[in-house]
Amino acid sequence: MHLFPLLASLLLSVTPCAGDTSVTETQLGEKLRFYAGIATLEADFHQVKDLKELGMQMKSEGRLTLRRPDTVIWEIRKPAHVKVELDLKGIRITSGDGRAATVQAFSADQMPKDQDASSLHDLVAWLKLDAHALAEQYTITKTTENHFDFAPKKAGPFRSMEMDLSKAGQLEKLTLNETSGDRMILSFERPRVIKSAKAGH
Repeated sequence: MHLFPLLASLLLSVTPCAGDTSVTETQLGEKLRFYAGIATLEADFHQVKDLKELGMQMKSEGRLTLRRPDTVIWEIRKPAHVKVELDLKGIRITSGDGRAATVQAFSADQMPKDQDASSLHDLVAWLKLDAHALAEQYTITKTTENHFDFAPKKAGPFRSMEMDLSKAGQLEKLTLNETSGDRMILSFERPRVIKSAKAGH
């Protein structure tokens, strides 16, 4: 398993379309208020990746866990077990189960200092649904009430990213369109939230 293509496949950008409405950090924060004050978040996900050149589709499913302030666990359970644990200090990848499992660990200073290190920072910001961090990194536009596009303020390897929220403000879907023509769709279900003490819960 290769570390950096995995990180890259989860990060996206988008070119805004004519007629879209610009979204400020404050407006995005209001849309993402469901996630405000979260101490722990868990959500199941289904992932579909269309490989254009190969004319095939890859499917997987698993669970996303977020622990504030900056720990993210991305666990694929089917078709094979892969667990990625990351924060701003580094990353740990476990492939397989039991005695057959293999582990790779990288500290932040072992990672390349350019694009891959930036991707780690961006990935944590995305999975935290941090309105401030996202507004710093992307120009945000709204195409419908709960559909948003993100254009990177710095050039990246992706063509477009679309975020869909439910009426309650929960993340339902991320559509990731790569410059290669490949596409990944992540659908999230059954979010489970523990609020922090500061949030008054």
